[in-house]
Amino acid sequence: MSTAALPTTLSLVARADGRPLPGALFEVELPMDRKNNYRFTVGPADDAGGLHVSGTELRGSTVRINDLFPMDYVGLDAGWTGDLTVRAVDRKALERLRRAHETWGATGYYPDGFTDHLDALERALSTLPGGVTLTVVVAIEPPESCQVRAVSSHQDN
Repeated sequence: MSTAALPTTLSLVARADGRPLPGALFEVELPMDRKNNYRFTVGPADDAGGLHVSGTELRGSTVRINDLFPMDYVGLDAGWTGDLTVRAVDRKALERLRRAHETWGATGYYPDGFTDHLDALERALSTLPGGVTLTVVVAIEPPESCQVRAVSSHQDN
């Protein structure tokens, strides 16, 4: 178990080749040292590509995942490594999220309007040329609460 803590605030900005990506969704991963890592989506971003997520919201996502799959997760406090990874949802991830929603949408896990956010992001991504790099700028408060990593992705045509 890590001595790290979830940040009180996770601030994110999505960019497509350096320009803001309005309506961006972000995938957050909290690696665990046993059983499954927590992976969930937050967003959408505002018109400047920005989003602020509270630590309470992050923890709430892990609790909802635990409630759905109690045998697959040990709980954040029992095995989180103290790392937090964020990436902007790209075209490939968008399709994966659509399939996940088709399977698990009736459970109540996804927020109201989730498919509308996917649709809006798909429209935004469709205007980008192939080869565009999606990046995320991440800041946390307090800065020493955990180890943060932002992952970039390249858009295919």
